[in-house]
Amino acid sequence: MSQMQPIQTVQTIDDLTQFNPQIGPYDWPEEYEKTTVFVQGYYKAGDGGGGIFIYRRYVNLGVTQPFADGGIFIECDVSAENADTRGIWMRSFSGYIDVRYYGAMGASQNDTHKIQAAIDYVRDSFEDVNIRLFGHTNSNTVYLPNEAYFVEKLVIYSGVRLIGASMRNTTICSVDDDNPYLIELGGTLVRDIIIQDITFYGNANTSQWNSQDNDTLRHKGCFGFIADANGCKGIWESSFKNISINLFTGDSIRFQGSYEENDWSMPMQFITMEGVQVESVGQLKINHPEFINNYHALVLFGACGQFSFNNCRFDGSSFPNNPNDPSYIYTTNNVFIGNVPLNPVINPILLPHPSVITFNTCTFQMGALGIQIESSNNIKIDSCWFERFERAIVAKGRFATSKSINILNSSFGFCAGNYGGYPDNTGRVITAQNSQLNVHNNYVIDPLQTESTLFIGADTEIINGIEVPARNIGINSSGNYFEPNSGGNSTYLGYTNGLKRDINITNLNNNYIHLQSSKTIYLRNDSNNTKTISSIYSYSVGGEYLFIRSDQGTIKFTESGNLYLGNREKITLLNGDIAIFVKIDEEVHTDSVYYETYNLINIWPRV
Repeated sequence: MSQMQPIQTVQTIDDLTQFNPQIGPYDWPEEYEKTTVFVQGYYKAGDGGGGIFIYRRYVNLGVTQPFADGGIFIECDVSAENADTRGIWMRSFSGYIDVRYYGAMGASQNDTHKIQAAIDYVRDSFEDVNIRLFGHTNSNTVYLPNEAYFVEKLVIYSGVRLIGASMRNTTICSVDDDNPYLIELGGTLVRDIIIQDITFYGNANTSQWNSQDNDTLRHKGCFGFIADANGCKGIWESSFKNISINLFTGDSIRFQGSYEENDWSMPMQFITMEGVQVESVGQLKINHPEFINNYHALVLFGACGQFSFNNCRFDGSSFPNNPNDPSYIYTTNNVFIGNVPLNPVINPILLPHPSVITFNTCTFQMGALGIQIESSNNIKIDSCWFERFERAIVAKGRFATSKSINILNSSFGFCAGNYGGYPDNTGRVITAQNSQLNVHNNYVIDPLQTESTLFIGADTEIINGIEVPARNIGINSSGNYFEPNSGGNSTYLGYTNGLKRDINITNLNNNYIHLQSSKTIYLRNDSNNTKTISSIYSYSVGGEYLFIRSDQGTIKFTESGNLYLGNREKITLLNGDIAIFVKIDEEVHTDSVYYETYNLINIWPRV
């Protein structure tokens, strides 16, 4: 009877590759698999990369080719001379997959392939159980101890959880190379990934970016989650927590779903970010040679939905603004949400766009523009802080109307000053173009240039060669408070521009007007004939009021549609006259059609 073989000990993984499992009293090949070896460290004893390894023969694993990965599976170079005894060392472990198992020790060495090998082990562990290699466990957490790891690019797959020991002391530093992003997606549909407790540093502080002589500057972002890149069809049901992202020269975080007309096949959705802190490309000087500043701290592009950002921060610059030095002017647009279609002339319904995006108790600081929203809907910005912007929030609907943009319970400090490249006295806190906004219960502190202040306003557009406030489908605002700064005043703080809607009915021939979400309307009639309106349509609900003024010409309202004028059959507004209606959710039967009614409250001058 053979004796129990004691556990053997070697110093390093290299020593393990040269350890012969036949050492001992075993006489038969199948008994070699009882050989167990303790490795003291990966490179040296006590470095964290050692552990217990058990020998397994390939013939019992059902494989004929080596599959060593340098961490969990270690090739045995001297295992045997024939196929019956040849095999591999398998690490015995449970729980986290420590990157030190693969020799990733930080300390200025390039750990790209070592950390990627740990991630690939997770990918293989979650393959179909029928094809999974024997010896894979269900471990899916790749753990990084406190250290600085230098990396070119990492590819993340479904089920991978990349977790550091602590956000401030576990860092992944980008190598300055040609990869567009530090972290990318692998596989088809990527689900259930978690990245947590890590600080990421970009290439903005490398010698290349600090040199004034290099003509080819490489822009590199941190998270590049882009559908259709490497066959990826999107990322779902994933979360990011306690992450700091700094010094990247490309987009710090980019989610890009399908974005071409009528293509919703590759969405980014069900994403949560909590405690994510970003300082974006705006930290770079704008007069740097070859500098291109069209990158952001956060981008949600195309089909992106059901995103939640909680207690996050998206900053532009880290250096003080100095209007007298063009090297230190905030030029960053911190956050971009929307789509810019390849073909601008499209059916707006067919444009994949971000929807149902929530920012809760987040911070946006230092830039030319805090959040830009383009052709998107259901964006909620609640209880957030904005500081030092030329324009804090801009909503645009150049390609498709931006709808239900909700700006609530937030604070705006010095958000209409001359911080970026805009001309003097053009600062705005919130602006819109072809959008529907709800702006309620916000706190606004007087900016540095009081005369440039506009709390809510419209971007301009060119109509018939004339620059005018852009048209909007409705901006609702209430409950906002304005506070002058030291030595300032609040004279201009509540000033608005473009909230009323101008509608030209000169060529009206169907006797109705559609007001969309507008509450203050000027109707213009440049003809010499009276225009008759019998019905009003709008997105208002019961109980909401409409202020209508005749801007030019004569306008007649009648009861032949969905209007109720009291004891009058008609009313006529001359130039400058005003009518106020309230919408009532009481249906009346008119011409075989049921309508909600618009009841006349008052007219001025009284008739």
